[in-house]
Amino acid sequence: MQTSRREARDVTVEEDALDWRCARDARALADAQRCRALAARVEELGRRHTAAAKALADTRARVEELVEDARRARARGEVAAKACDAMKRELTRAKTLNLDIERRATFELERGARARKALVEMVREAKSDLKDVREGMKEARTRAGLMEEWARRCDTAKRNVAVKLSHMREECATLRRRMHTLAEENVRLRRRAMSDKRE
Repeated sequence: MQTSRREARDVTVEEDALDWRCARDARALADAQRCRALAARVEELGRRHTAAAKALADTRARVEELVEDARRARARGEVAAKACDAMKRELTRAKTLNLDIERRATFELERGARARKALVEMVREAKSDLKDVREGMKEARTRAGLMEEWARRCDTAKRNVAVKLSHMREECATLRRRMHTLAEENVRLRRRAMSDKRE
């Protein structure tokens, strides 16, 4: 009778140990799945970081193009201003001449007025172009700043995920060691149970 009770108690202990091992294995499997999910997330963040870096390089190239356009527009404005000053000096000299020269000066004045109007229009267009270029440069700088901020955030997130992944790997290693210890304990319990049955 005592032997039967002992066997029943041993069976109950083995069932409890088996249930506990099953629960432990399920937790270990869930931890391994989380590790794989974190690794996939790290790879995705790496790809996004590469795309953000490429977009930043494209934006910088566009900024350099806008800067070059601004330089050319400024040069055109300077040329137009110099031409306008030259025409003003020519008109001043024409007014000091006699009547015969004044008739020709009137013609030159009319031609100068037309040229001045065209030059003023050119200057206005150059100023408008320069304003547009400056606005584009400002927008490009803002966009470049946002891209750099996004790249910094991606780097931070990547480092955080790497740290978490390292911790998860350490926990997985600890769980493996525990599983090995419990397996050895299970072997000892089985041997003891078999010894008790033989007794």
